[in-house]
Parts: sequence; C-alpha cells; structure tokens
Amino acid sequence: AWEGSIKDFENADINLQSSMFAKFSQTYFDLNGLICVVAQTAVGGSTLQDVAGNPSGSWNSDKSVGTLRYDSASTFAECLQFLYSSPLYNVQEIFTIWNQGEADVNGDGTYPAQNVSLAEYNNSAIGAESMTTVTVGYRRDGSRKTELDQVRGWQYEAINSSSLINLGFDRARDFVAL
Repeated sequence: AWEGSIKDFENADINLQSSMFAKFSQTYFDLNGLICVVAQTAVGGSTLQDVAGNPSGSWNSDKSVGTLRYDSASTFAECLQFLYSSPLYNVQEIFTIWNQGEADVNGDGTYPAQNVSLAEYNNSAIGAESMTTVTVGYRRDGSRKTELDQVRGWQYEAINSSSLINLGFDRARDFVAL
C-alpha cells in the first residue's frame, strides 16, 4: 500500500487493511504472481457529476465542481515516482479501480461522459492502461433501487463506450443503508 512510502497492508492504515483494495491486491498476486501496489485515493460520499451541495467533493473534470481527480493523480504520480526510482520495483502495469456511484443518484446525467473523461484523464496523467469498474450495488433495505439502477445504467454506458473502462465486478452487494 502507498502511504507516502510502500507498506505491507498489515502495517497500513486500519481502514486500508480491511478494504477491498487489500483483498484485490492479494487476489491479483495469487492470479498473476505480481505484487500490486495500491495508492488508495477514495473519498466517501464523493460524486462524479455536478451534484449540488455535496460536501465530500467531486471527481468531475470541471475544477470549479471538484478537484478529486487531480488530487488523486498527484498521489499516483508520487507513488509512481517512488516505484520508478527504486531498484526494488519493476512497474509492469498501471490501472485504476473505480468503485463509486451511490452519491450520484441525484446527478445531472453526465455520469457516463464524466466516467469516460476520468479514464482518459488517468490514462494521460499517470499512464493508467485501464479503469476497472465495480458497479454500484443495492441497499439491504431496498431503498433507492430505482435511483441506483439508473447509476448502474450510467456505469454500463461508460463501460460500453470506452476501451479504457472494463467491468471488474458487477454490483457491490448488500451494503448497509445509512
């Protein structure tokens, strides 16, 4: 895990230890025999679209809406600079994992275009060859299913319209409704 330096997940921030990224990294190693360094830049409650009044920030390409994509690229660039400068590491592939969308249920409908724009930005800014998407799931209590279906539709629209975006996992399942 990248936290200003490379750390084993056991020595990383407790939230990162228990995240999907730790499991993904282990599974990636098990399948490919390659170490997967995770530079986690997730921000809970963030949006991709311009959603009025969202305090968590936005991944939107318009800097007046949010700067998360640019902040994230800066973190990735710092991590990559460290990896490239160290004789211990041989970077073979760069990709991002996108697991976001619930906060976009009240968005302006630009989700697919912003999703493609984010993948293109990551490709040009940090050399990410692909963006693997985990589509949004449903709440255990069944609330907001219609809105979440809309976001899932937008996610599939982006996946189907860009060679940079692929489906990694269909639906995070049964997360606890707030």
